[in-house]
Amino acid sequence: MPIDPERKWIHEPAVEFRFPIDLNGESSPEQLAEILTDFRIPIRSEYRLAAERLLRVLHVIDDVMIHSREPARDWRQISLALGLPSCRYLQLTEAKIGRCFGITKMAVSKSVTKLLRLAELKPNGRGYNGRH
Repeated sequence: MPIDPERKWIHEPAVEFRFPIDLNGESSPEQLAEILTDFRIPIRSEYRLAAERLLRVLHVIDDVMIHSREPARDWRQISLALGLPSCRYLQLTEAKIGRCFGITKMAVSKSVTKLLRLAELKPNGRGYNGRH
């Protein structure tokens, strides 16, 4: 395949690469401190905490779905508990899920509450998924 003459290849890097730590152990403490401040490595950031929380929620969802006898019902309950867009699109309510699967609204509510408790999510003013 011929090379496109309009495109120019840059053979060298645009900026000088600096390896963060000397592999021979000859970096001074001042150099290491400068390197670490350049990279700003987060120790316990809010993003990390949010990711850990999300993993806990996903683990609970996975556990519920693995042990489910009624996957369609359980997925709708999960959608309702988390306030997912599919829940709003389908206009799901506890009563509607109960009618579809022949169970009471209270049984659906109990399952939703159990899921939220296992995922360590707490209700707020507008729902359970942290929205304000």
